Amino acid sequence: MRLPGSERTRARIGTAILLGAAVLAVFSPVLRNGFVGYDDDVYVARNPHVRDGLGPGGVIWAFTTTRAANWHPLTWLSHLLDERAFGSSAAGHHATSLLLHLANTVLLFLLLDALTRSMAASALVAALFGVHPLHVESVAWIAERKDVLSTLFWILACWAHVRWARSPSAGRYALVVLALVLGLLSKPMLVTLPFALLLLDRWPLERWSCRGARALPPLVREKLPLFAIAFASAIATYAVQRSGHAVGSLEQLPMGVRVANAIVSYGAYLAKTAWPSALAVFYPHPRNAVPALEVAASAAALLAVTLFVVRQEGRRPFLLVGWLWYLGTLVPVIGLVQVGGQARADRYTYVPLIGVFLMLAWGVPELLSSVIRGPGSRRLIPIYVLLPALAVAARVQVGHWKDAVSLSEHAIAVTRNNAVAHANLAAALSARGSADRAIPEFEEAVRIDPRQPEAQSGLALLLAERGRLDEAVSHAEAAIRARPGYAPAHNHLGIALKRLGRPKEAAREFEAAVALDPELAEAWSNLGLESLDEGRDETADSAFRRALRLDPGLKEARNNLGIALLREGRVDEAIAELREAVKTAPGYATAHRNLGRAWAAKGRIEEARAEFEQSLGADPRAAETHQDYGFALAGSGRFDEAIAQYRESLRLDPGYPEAHNNLGAALMEQGRMAEARTEFERAVQFRPGYALAHSNLAVTLYYAGDYGRAWDEVRLARRGGSEPPERFLTMLREKFPEPPPR
Repeated sequence: MRLPGSERTRARIGTAILLGAAVLAVFSPVLRNGFVGYDDDVYVARNPHVRDGLGPGGVIWAFTTTRAANWHPLTWLSHLLDERAFGSSAAGHHATSLLLHLANTVLLFLLLDALTRSMAASALVAALFGVHPLHVESVAWIAERKDVLSTLFWILACWAHVRWARSPSAGRYALVVLALVLGLLSKPMLVTLPFALLLLDRWPLERWSCRGARALPPLVREKLPLFAIAFASAIATYAVQRSGHAVGSLEQLPMGVRVANAIVSYGAYLAKTAWPSALAVFYPHPRNAVPALEVAASAAALLAVTLFVVRQEGRRPFLLVGWLWYLGTLVPVIGLVQVGGQARADRYTYVPLIGVFLMLAWGVPELLSSVIRGPGSRRLIPIYVLLPALAVAARVQVGHWKDAVSLSEHAIAVTRNNAVAHANLAAALSARGSADRAIPEFEEAVRIDPRQPEAQSGLALLLAERGRLDEAVSHAEAAIRARPGYAPAHNHLGIALKRLGRPKEAAREFEAAVALDPELAEAWSNLGLESLDEGRDETADSAFRRALRLDPGLKEARNNLGIALLREGRVDEAIAELREAVKTAPGYATAHRNLGRAWAAKGRIEEARAEFEQSLGADPRAAETHQDYGFALAGSGRFDEAIAQYRESLRLDPGYPEAHNNLGAALMEQGRMAEARTEFERAVQFRPGYALAHSNLAVTLYYAGDYGRAWDEVRLARRGGSEPPERFLTMLREKFPEPPPR
């Protein structure tokens, strides 16, 4: 039954509102989700260009960058706009993706209804598209903005094509071209759009048929400009992804394995469409272990469906159109050209499943025509009743995208031998400060796949921080072998080498890291620290500031810049940077310690005491903090308290030469010369050539009456660059003339 025009318009509007409400009901929890780390940091969370927001520089960057081994300037512009509108809030970025998905759902309904005048079937396709759990990944993952944005232009291109096909004009054709170009600038998935338009020409536009195939060549010719644009985009995309080391070689993954996995994936997507359970952000590729039985079963099913829809083409062309839409639009991402390490991905179904939903919405009424009498819309009820279950499942899936930990834990729970999920979980735990939990996850990732550079490199960093330096070097080198040119691995190798006392080798690794990735803020910070240790304070200052431009939240760079400023005597500037560091990371013990040192340098002992106490609250076993705290107390004449801090430092680290020296100095101030001499002797024992300790030891020997040895210590102090006070030397000469040089 056809509705009158006004009633039909109201029904369309009402249906569109219901579809929008359904999408919001399912996906609104995404607004409470955060960034998930996995690619979100590359795209938004730790992207300095996006953080700067939309501006002339940002626009130029969006059109010239190949970051993330992709060229999709319109997607970058959308992230830049989000940053300008919402700042670094994940909720704002999620809101944009959600609204784009809502728009796609409503526009898909309006397009199909305009094409077919079948409102119930069109609404069903749109509802399945809007609430199916397989589409959660495209909406809930900020890094997959390109999916929802490019699909908006896909649908608009289809709509423009329909208008052009019904009433051709240059202007209408230009709109098709414009929508295709904008879609390709969002994601190259639209390379198959010209083929999809040919399918729409078959049904529902009925511009050709298999039996009247002579009408097909002119339709292909009219789309040649579209094919040319798509082909150029495909070539450019392949070049960008290959240069970004994202394309796997045939040596790594032979073509036979790729074909086998592609066949299985076609079947797997259909299975998960029917029963969307055990959905994961990453499905490990079986590589050379694709089960032959799965390949055979999937191939048989695909062949059977293909033969069936071909036989039905004359009476039910929507079956062939929907099936070829599904098969064809998956081709760029089915794995024949392997990009990434996944076997398949839920996000790849965002457009292809429209074809399957078309088959269901128009095929089920025909299938049930002998069982359910009446209008075709009544025969869609069995599918409509499944929508609430799909919606609930999708809403549950949205919850798994709350953060990196929950997402990775779910992936581990529903897949096997998932090295990427274990590595992502480890990285998330490490970012939370749970290194003890992160290390076993990295180790499991490495056990599953030793060629996983992210896991090897991440494990190297945590092992270096735990003092397991030889192991750290081994894992960092394994990461570099697995992916030559992987900048984080060079950075982490440099950290391990520095702690092994090999500063020159460490510096080379840090330099390699920033050469490979000039936007790796951590490597700039480490390179600055190396310069600081070499006394090149200005170079260090520059490196730290560059690191902070790239990542203002990088607490280590902020702390190190504070140290550099403190060494340069710019105490007020140092205090400002260190206060910002502890504001960014309130539990950052090292920054609290250095801020305490800075306050002590200004003579503000109470402020210094507060910072040292906070530092020790976060890390009570930090010997260096106890020693620095003691030094600040001694500087204000509070020697008893200082001595207590020095002794605690030495309890934690008995071989700490500065603590021995400073304890000796405090004891000497109290006139306890014998005890002081013992501490100075230990200081030079643990660090031969420690000039200041030799100088102090000379003083205690003078008071012990051992003038000859006192002169020996003076010579050792001078050799190390420390000249004892002239007043002391005068006193010593009065007791014992300075011996001639030996």
